[in-house]
Amino acid sequence: SQQLARTLESISKAAHGLDDRVELVVVDNGSTDGTSAVLKAHAKTACYSVKLLSEPHRGKGFALNKGLSATSGDIIAFTDDDCCLRPDYFREAVRLFSQDTVPTFRGGCALPGDSDDLRFSLITSDEERILAKRDHPCEWLIGCNMIMPRSIFEKVGWFDTRFGPGTAF
Repeated sequence: SQQLARTLESISKAAHGLDDRVELVVVDNGSTDGTSAVLKAHAKTACYSVKLLSEPHRGKGFALNKGLSATSGDIIAFTDDDCCLRPDYFREAVRLFSQDTVPTFRGGCALPGDSDDLRFSLITSDEERILAKRDHPCEWLIGCNMIMPRSIFEKVGWFDTRFGPGTAF
């Protein structure tokens, strides 16, 4: 819950001036700390729509799908409770997606927020890259920083709940 407050503050800063175009959907996937109270307090003061959901099935895939079912936007962005968005995140996303001629799946840097962050969960390169057929997207796209149009889910389906954090490995 302590990391979440920082994440929510960064979302508010990134949404500034775009409040009517930003919708925040938060899925609590079994927290046992003060997460619920932090979320409720944020929802009361946010200048954008906030939906608070709970997903009893453990696993990131279940949580992502629950959130997807409650979104209404054309562009869907995903982050985690221990991440912070850049202040220009939403403006840059709108700019980039407005130029696309085909459905595009984007991700980006995920830099360490504290010294306990795991090295394999970070992407430090900021080079723009278009994945080729033989590239594996997990090398460049991670769940804490991905963004895509809703149309991608309409074409390929939702997240596979057998994989991801919180599931048996």
